[in-house]
Amino acid sequence: MRQIDGTDRQGEYKGGDLNAAHLAQRIKMREVFIEYAKLNDPKPDWVCYFDDDMDAQVTVLKEDLARLKPHCSPNCWIADAYDDHGFASGAWCMQKELAERVGTLLDTNTDEDLKWFSTDDNGFKGRVMKNASIGVDIVSSKNWYSEIHRPIVADDPSDGYKKIDERLEYNHWTKDGSFMEKWFPTAAVFNTAYSYDPQIA
Repeated sequence: MRQIDGTDRQGEYKGGDLNAAHLAQRIKMREVFIEYAKLNDPKPDWVCYFDDDMDAQVTVLKEDLARLKPHCSPNCWIADAYDDHGFASGAWCMQKELAERVGTLLDTNTDEDLKWFSTDDNGFKGRVMKNASIGVDIVSSKNWYSEIHRPIVADDPSDGYKKIDERLEYNHWTKDGSFMEKWFPTAAVFNTAYSYDPQIA
């Protein structure tokens, strides 16, 4: 982990200079692809990005990516997505071929060229990922739970678990031990509020 010059003010979107915050977020996002481009071949098959309030169970995440890849390859952008615009919240994983195209787009275009003046999430989706030149299939995984979705038991228990549209800030999440013991092992990516350790539960 290293500090990226120009990113110190990214948190000011919560109170401070909004433009400075958005610029810092864009610098941070561009750095993801700069670092990926520097890697020696063979490059990893996936590039993943996580906000600091997101976590993953790597084994479950790998299984999830392998399960979803045949449905969207070579344009996979997998996330906890919502609404008709496929907004990816909190974290995402992008297939190698798509990451390389995004990297080329960012390397050959300024923020002004792309009209990307806002955030590293919704702004990135709207101005970079929706660019017609790269081709992208946004897939919402049923095993990802960001701050916008809460896990519950499916209507038919044999179907396991499902997500409901209920932001963490609008509900009071209570960890029920019997639910967590069964659900948590199925979660690939999750907001840290949903973390569970049976040893200290």
